[in-house]
Amino acid sequence: MRRDFELTKFVIKENSKLRKRIEKLEEIISEMGNFKKVLTPKEIEIEYGISSKTLGRYRIEGLEYMQPKTNGKILIKRNDLEKFLKRN
Repeated sequence: MRRDFELTKFVIKENSKLRKRIEKLEEIISEMGNFKKVLTPKEIEIEYGISSKTLGRYRIEGLEYMQPKTNGKILIKRNDLEKFLKRN
């Protein structure tokens, strides 16, 4: 009887640990899903620590970007930026 009690106590404790790990993983997955796919130069500066001057140089060197409107905001796809940074 004592042995059953200890086993039950152990299972409950392990179940609690697993539940906490699952919650943490769900939080991480949620954060990953919130990544913006298109960034402005200011967002790149904050997130990656790349100055606007350096970003301008990267654009001259071939970093792909979009500018939907004439004289409008410059937008850069996160994937394009990360590929460019890996190449250079």
